[in-house]
Amino acid sequence: MPYRKATLHRMSPEARKLARLIGDLDSVTRRLKNFLSVVQELELWARAAQAQAKAAERKARQDIGERKGVAFD
Repeated sequence: MPYRKATLHRMSPEARKLARLIGDLDSVTRRLKNFLSVVQELELWARAAQAQAKAAERKARQDIGERKGVAFD
């Protein structure tokens, strides 16, 4: 939570710097929490795409094997 100007003005320079750093930390933490949901969704889509690619590769191998008379697992 940001401090009011009057509150910051009464603080020592070191305390002001600390208050500013705490505010920055809170801001970064909040942004990271919001970004976490985006990363989780991207990972979900990436896993789905990998599974789809594996299934397509497996099907292609089966089709080639059927044409050549060889079984691939």
